[in-house]
Amino acid sequence: MGLIPRILETLRLMIGLPDYQRYVAHCQAHHPDRPVLSEAAFIAERQKARYGGSGNTRCC
Repeated sequence: MGLIPRILETLRLMIGLPDYQRYVAHCQAHHPDRPVLSEAAFIAERQKARYGGSGNTRCC
């Protein structure tokens, strides 16, 4: 990973923005039998998990 992508990833992590590409890679590696959410659905689900108070922010 180059410097600029690493800086952008760090900034996203600092402010809590979800990383869709990382989510897709995780799902393909660990949950190949499950459907992958669209980017819009993924962001909506992450925001609901973060601000909706469900308390569950992890898939596994």
